[in-house]
Amino acid sequence: MGRKQALNLCGEYLRFVRRVAGLSGVSSGTRLCLRPHALWFAQDKDLAELVGTLGPELERSFRFPFPRKAGRLFTHAELCVTARTPS
Repeated sequence: MGRKQALNLCGEYLRFVRRVAGLSGVSSGTRLCLRPHALWFAQDKDLAELVGTLGPELERSFRFPFPRKAGRLFTHAELCVTARTPS
């Protein structure tokens, strides 16, 4: 989905949660961008900006299951962000 769609979808459900987790696949680097269904390839800063736009406070941004340094050896990973909504 695109950025605008992500904002709309997440914004609809944000009032029901206290914590937010965002995931974006980073499988084989930028080759994912070339797939026809990939409208928006989110990077670390993109997910952090998305969370910030919606209001929650960003807690952590990381790669799973391995850190970014291992990306050349392990190309299939997930970009993850966690955030907390205001009380």
